[in-house]
Amino acid sequence: MFKEERKDLWEFYDKPNYKVFITVSGSLKANGSLVMDRGCAKEATMRFPDIAVKLGEYLKVIKSIPALDDKTTQALSYPCTFWATDYSIGLFPIKYNWYDRADLKLIEESTKQLKFFADEFKDCTIVLPRPGCNSGGRNWEAEIYPILEKHLDERFLVVYK
Repeated sequence: MFKEERKDLWEFYDKPNYKVFITVSGSLKANGSLVMDRGCAKEATMRFPDIAVKLGEYLKVIKSIPALDDKTTQALSYPCTFWATDYSIGLFPIKYNWYDRADLKLIEESTKQLKFFADEFKDCTIVLPRPGCNSGGRNWEAEIYPILEKHLDERFLVVYK
């Protein structure tokens, strides 16, 4: 079972044995940068002024990955959970468009993908905020908690303020 703590997400950034993931949408602005105007994504832009541009570039590459064959739609689903090495931060998609309500199916898919990172980052705790609960408009107890409970184990810490 994952752990929960009333803490600031950024307390764990760059701390040994912790990997921080922020929630994002799959929306790009007209200039190609990732929309990061709310919540922990906005906090990331204050820490790293060029992050939205760089992450937009990453997502454009991921979005353009061709299908593996005629039977698969794409090598990676888009948007997908991934680790941005340049910033030592992970992206956890919760919605396709910044203005939408958080998508429960996408949150579940992102949660499943997050387990891959826990396997890769051995001996690390994966830290993320309550996905989809603030600007995403979802209810923690009724909608989000059951998804995370089904997929995450003790290697995960969900924080909230």
